[in-house]
Amino acid sequence: MSLAMATCQPTASSDPRANGAEVRRMLRVAAAAGARLAHFPEGFLSGYAVADVAAWEDVDWSAVRRELEEVAALAGELGIWVVLGSAHPLTPPHWPHNSLYVISDQGELVDRYDKRKCSNTELTRFYTPGFEPVVVDVDGFRFGLALCIEVNFEDLFAEYRRLGVDCVLLSAYPVDSIFETKARAHAAIHNYWLSLSVPAQRTHLFHSGLIGPHGEVLADVGSEAGLVIGTLDRGDPALHVALDLAKPWRALARAGDIYEERRVDDERSRLRTESAEARVITLCGSTRFEAEFAEVNQRLTMDGYVVISLGMFGTVDGSDLKERLGALHFQKIRMADEVYVVDPGGYLGESTRREIAYAGSLGKPVRYLSRERPA
Repeated sequence: MSLAMATCQPTASSDPRANGAEVRRMLRVAAAAGARLAHFPEGFLSGYAVADVAAWEDVDWSAVRRELEEVAALAGELGIWVVLGSAHPLTPPHWPHNSLYVISDQGELVDRYDKRKCSNTELTRFYTPGFEPVVVDVDGFRFGLALCIEVNFEDLFAEYRRLGVDCVLLSAYPVDSIFETKARAHAAIHNYWLSLSVPAQRTHLFHSGLIGPHGEVLADVGSEAGLVIGTLDRGDPALHVALDLAKPWRALARAGDIYEERRVDDERSRLRTESAEARVITLCGSTRFEAEFAEVNQRLTMDGYVVISLGMFGTVDGSDLKERLGALHFQKIRMADEVYVVDPGGYLGESTRREIAYAGSLGKPVRYLSRERPA
């Protein structure tokens, strides 16, 4: 399934009559080229505040209304949808909305998007903000609408993704070149098309055009006034990764289940201040449990630990040797990240109790075989 649309880059002025005539001229060109929708810049019909309009008292609102009616009539005649930027007057003394009019291919004004995130200048001198997103369905494709500085608000673009849009129509009167980079990033992150329409006066910053779901420019108007026909084609092989792989995968990733079901219970995962090296465990317990020490040593080694065990088993003769072995084992405890007590049946001899107390004084975690594997 595909849809052809026109991204328009007209020369803006402060005269609604001239602007309306330019819209109608471009609509005829777009319709003749097979476009089903034509997209125009921010504030184009009425003139954009600051750049084209110094004060709302200077605007001939009756002329704006007549031009809008003529554009709608031509849209119905040509059978083309139109998204057209204009100020929308409110009841005095309220300032206008900064809006996008949505005109159907039957020539009907079916919706209006009012800019939600106005700039400081807009908010304090020119415009009343809107509060609702707008989506429009055309020939099996869903469009979301946004205006200029809203490019800086990721939540608006994420909202349109959640609303299932295939393409965002972003109309602007930009002041910097980084704007295009932000627009391309939104398209690539959310895997939808994005039509970027600006007036011809701003092409020294970037050009109007259609950006694909992979973030690449698919159609470019160029540096002069005009329009370009771009195609939204779900079957385009160049968009296979973005539409068929990345988009559904990111939906799963955002839901989070694919990660939660792979959560592990691992001490090395929980301790974020530890290095990536294996943790060291020193074994403590009676020298009579040689078989149990061997089993625990093997199991912990297989679990990825560095294991320090006893140096000898059986009866140790001589108090000097016992003292030296005891001091050596205290050093082994100091080297450990934690201590594991081999205590079958819960047996703890006097030496083992001293070692546990020493480990506790150093703040070393202590685990017990008897508590993990009760007799």
